Amino acid sequence: FNMRPDLLSTFVTVMAFAHHAEAAQSSIVSGSAPGFAAGVTGGGDATPVYPTTIDELKEYLTSSSPQNIVIEGTFNFVGSEGTKTYQACNIYDCTPDNGGQAILNTLGGCGDTSTYDVTIDVAGYQGINVASDKTLVGKGTGAVLNGKGLRFVGVSNIIIQNIEITNLNPKYVWGGDALTFSDTNQIWIDHVTTSSLGRQHYSFGQESDNAITISNSFINGKTDYSATCDGHTYWGLELVGSSDQITFYSE
Repeated sequence: FNMRPDLLSTFVTVMAFAHHAEAAQSSIVSGSAPGFAAGVTGGGDATPVYPTTIDELKEYLTSSSPQNIVIEGTFNFVGSEGTKTYQACNIYDCTPDNGGQAILNTLGGCGDTSTYDVTIDVAGYQGINVASDKTLVGKGTGAVLNGKGLRFVGVSNIIIQNIEITNLNPKYVWGGDALTFSDTNQIWIDHVTTSSLGRQHYSFGQESDNAITISNSFINGKTDYSATCDGHTYWGLELVGSSDQITFYSE
């Protein structure tokens, strides 16, 4: 993964391991959170719901009430929110035409480099803004969010378990982050696979993220669109926050 050298000391600090704690969470969840997120309950004792459409899933994840959400199979968000034209440029030797990535000029990253129009899938560009007190669990194998990530901004007490997030505008840097955190508290990400995306698998913003645990999860670095044209993702984790508390745990 990529990380500024001056952030290395912060990264070492957040690589903490703590004891397992039992939590009063829903029976749909396997195990309990280790490390900083110990005690997270997610949807608690809310009656489980079983969405079958992307609209139902978004409604449950963004609702103001505690939810225990169980999904099965693929939820395909690609094309569900339309497309949008952006300016992009080729700052790498390899381009999307030969297995590389272009960079979207959304933050002025192209500078004086010439730009051209590209079409971006809107759903993949920004994830679902998950509300507090939520549990999302994939049933069995193959629970996939295709073309949509998850965002945790100013929220707390969330469990995400046994799902895959994939296909977030992988041709374009800034095309989509799988999991975004900012000003959060007590979130447990467990047995989650991320793959084929535009930028970060895990993005921790500048606002403090407290009591986060990422356990037994897989960053799949294989990609058809690599910044270095070698089939391996250049992006991994963005860690730019202050006083973050993050446990990375693997059994």
